[in-house]
Amino acid sequence: MSIGYQDALKAADNQIIFRETVKGVALKHRLKVVFLPKVAGSVVGNACHVHASLWKDGVNILNDGPKGRNLSETANSFIAGILKHIKALMAFTAPTIQSYNRIKPGVWCGAFATWGWHNRETALRMIENIIGHSPTHFEYRTCDVTSNPYLVLGAMIIAGMDGIKNNLRLPEPIQVLSLIHI
Repeated sequence: MSIGYQDALKAADNQIIFRETVKGVALKHRLKVVFLPKVAGSVVGNACHVHASLWKDGVNILNDGPKGRNLSETANSFIAGILKHIKALMAFTAPTIQSYNRIKPGVWCGAFATWGWHNRETALRMIENIIGHSPTHFEYRTCDVTSNPYLVLGAMIIAGMDGIKNNLRLPEPIQVLSLIHI
């Protein structure tokens, strides 16, 4: 289920409202809903990927140029900060044992602390506009619904701001679609 783009606080509110509404409707029908990231070893798990972009004065500042894979300096540093702090972020984004059981290679959950363009095996996936191929947003893939969205978004913003403050740079993106054979 996708929830529309909003500022960070409103997005966190919407996730909680959605989660609690689904549970309430299920309860009304004498059903129970459980949002576990991994319910069985042979079943692909449930996630709660975070899609984000960077905006300033009403303009998406993720890209730098009209066409092509051109991240702005600010975006490069922000995303590099998230990548640098990804192990610490996992305390917020994957807070349970089931969270870690979900994060495995080959099931498109971001099992590797890498980034790439449209690469579902990387923890950070850059997503481009189909027309012009400029980046529109990025996806943080190692998050699941057992996390607290307020803590997740706050921690991601702090990690990204650290990247900007320290002028961090992303390494080369991972080009292969499957990292299992590397």
